[in-house]
Amino acid sequence: MGTNVDLSQSPIGWEMFSLEHPQYKNFKEAYWCSFIVYLDRNVKVCPKSISQYLTGASWYLNTVFFIDTTFTKSNLIKKTTKGITNLWRAQYGNKESDIRRLGVPLDLVMSLCTKLRKNDSFPYGCALVFFRLAFQLLARKSELLYSKENKHFLKVENVNFTFISTNSHPEKEISVTSIEAYKYDGNKNFKLQSVQIEIKDAKNDQQGNSHRYSFDRRPTGYDSTKTFCITTTTFCWAIVSRPSLARQPFLSFPIESQTDLSKRTYPSEDLLRNLLKDEASQLGLDPKRVTLHSLRIGAATTLAAKGASEHVIKNAGRWASDCFQRYIRDTVHMNARVSDFMQNADNYTIKDVKKWCVAHDIKDDKLLDEDD
Repeated sequence: MGTNVDLSQSPIGWEMFSLEHPQYKNFKEAYWCSFIVYLDRNVKVCPKSISQYLTGASWYLNTVFFIDTTFTKSNLIKKTTKGITNLWRAQYGNKESDIRRLGVPLDLVMSLCTKLRKNDSFPYGCALVFFRLAFQLLARKSELLYSKENKHFLKVENVNFTFISTNSHPEKEISVTSIEAYKYDGNKNFKLQSVQIEIKDAKNDQQGNSHRYSFDRRPTGYDSTKTFCITTTTFCWAIVSRPSLARQPFLSFPIESQTDLSKRTYPSEDLLRNLLKDEASQLGLDPKRVTLHSLRIGAATTLAAKGASEHVIKNAGRWASDCFQRYIRDTVHMNARVSDFMQNADNYTIKDVKKWCVAHDIKDDKLLDEDD
């Protein structure tokens, strides 16, 4: 950190942090960012170590110079730190966390949601909707949850429903917003048909062009112990949570002590994370290897296990590259299919080899040496 053991020697330039004039605010941020880059480029430490260095430096400034270090939480510094982290993760060999992280399968999601349904409080109801949406949409938490730094969270205006008017001939489709959803609850003249969800992804959709998905309502009689209907789930939540503004977070709910529906709160990441880890632990999985991102991994693996094409998986998870492949985990179903393919002699025959040789003009005198 550029000082001695007893903290009596100040690093060069750091005395400028004691200047409180507004014109030095930008200097402080720029110097702090330079320190981050220095640690990354010159000292060559990982982002986690950089974070520890920054904590120590902040403590040093506050303890020795009694300097207000709130500037260290500015958006510029946050974005610089995040950029360094993303660059580090993009380097080969730094993705061990993705490999160690477990995928959350649908049966774990169903087991957790069954328990959440027994608690009729707003936070647990909202948690249930989050887990189902995250799995259905292969969603990152930032694509769904509100935070002060995140502008691309799922808003009320991003979730709309399609109803069919049953008392008109021919039947007409009607688009209904989440705000108006409660008006159609129990109305026999209208039948819920589908939900349209728009995801604005801050990671690879900086312009906010968004990805749009439509999910039809599952037919009556489906096995609700093995799967869920995302159309019914989101519609019921719109009725219960009663959103009043289009720009409100969809995953939010009224403060129970308030009668004003516009005053809302939202579930904390800690609550959602702990619920998921606890359920994973009870089902015999290592909770340390389960995070909210495990829902995205589990959903991608589910699609791959059912034989979905790469195009389908990339579109479902909004991946711009082939990096989704590191999310796919081997399953018993996948291995069984491989075994079936490999043990079927009709899949690749001598006739196929001969046809390939003819097509590529391969003759006996052009065969390669064994070493090749």
